[in-house]
Amino acid sequence: MVTADGLVHVASRLTSPTASPLAYVGLAAVLSVKVRDALNSLIYFPTRDNAKGVLGVLWRALNDNAWLKVFVAISAIRFINRLGQRIIYDRAAPRTIQWSEHVVVISGGARGIGGGLAEKLADKGAKVVTIDKLERTDHAREDLHIVADVTSEEELLAARAQVHEKFGLVSFVVSCAGIARHCMVLDPPEQFPASYSTAIHRVNIDGTYTFVKVFGQDLLPAYNKGQLRVEGGQPANGFGGHILMIASGAPYSPLPANASYNLSKAGVITLWQSLNFELDAWHKTNNVRSSIICPLMVHSKMTEGRMLEQKNQFLFPTLTIDKVANRMVDILEKDQSVQAHLPAAAYAISLISPNTPPYFMRAIYKALGAHQTFMQWAAKERNPVADH
Repeated sequence: MVTADGLVHVASRLTSPTASPLAYVGLAAVLSVKVRDALNSLIYFPTRDNAKGVLGVLWRALNDNAWLKVFVAISAIRFINRLGQRIIYDRAAPRTIQWSEHVVVISGGARGIGGGLAEKLADKGAKVVTIDKLERTDHAREDLHIVADVTSEEELLAARAQVHEKFGLVSFVVSCAGIARHCMVLDPPEQFPASYSTAIHRVNIDGTYTFVKVFGQDLLPAYNKGQLRVEGGQPANGFGGHILMIASGAPYSPLPANASYNLSKAGVITLWQSLNFELDAWHKTNNVRSSIICPLMVHSKMTEGRMLEQKNQFLFPTLTIDKVANRMVDILEKDQSVQAHLPAAAYAISLISPNTPPYFMRAIYKALGAHQTFMQWAAKERNPVADH
């Protein structure tokens, strides 16, 4: 099925720094007879004068055609954006990732998105460690599975010691552990105690924070207990690495019956923003990348039966675990710090929503029926719960 996401993917390839010059020539040839004639002359008579003539015709076509101006503007913005991220966030050129040389630790790696990522990185030859409360993984592709609670610093420190003993230091830290529970802020506390909701915060915020804190140490200079680390030195693992977190597009679309989840994922986004800045200003490292991915609805065991699929599958297609995991691999292999949104329309929401009057956004959500995304399940399936 053709979706806006697929079209944006094609457009992003065409407007990339490497492809955009050739794509511009092709688009100009489609839109201008003069460009086609000039190119034909150059093909059959490849002289310097004809080459100069083509450049002149291409320049005049830009002045005359609005579509070419739009194409050049988009290409320029993408180039500036990519360059800015590289200079400000990373402060270093991209490295080639040889997966066989690296240890990757993934929280929530037993199944779901974390499990999908574990499979793909195992295929590439990485040493994959999964951490989860589940006793075993669905995929059985990991090199080591450790049962641990991501909210427990003590358990994660013990897990880190196990990883060091078997494989050595970690290079890639990927936080995928998370839970979702749908409830209303003003549900009666006797039926739905606050602890039912705040458990989401403990896993999604505290768990992400603690997991990244414990395993992220391998990416920075070594230190002696009782002494402050000397920042800006050689990474303990000799490489640095990449910290990747999963958030969500939910904070940009705060729908009913999802407040605790929205809050938790907004916290993860803020955590990433602070970490990214700290790596620069405090840790003084250009060896560590940090990224975050914010998907909308993903078809998984966590969401099955709990969310209504969007009616507009062209703009907001239901994502698959495979698609999200592929995007995460792409982020890690490009060795660049990014905030990624899936599907492409979610990026537009992240820009529009904070800068649009809330009443206007609510009117749009209600008109589209988006407010029923979680409410329908909550109305039919919920029962009072015990304390969590």
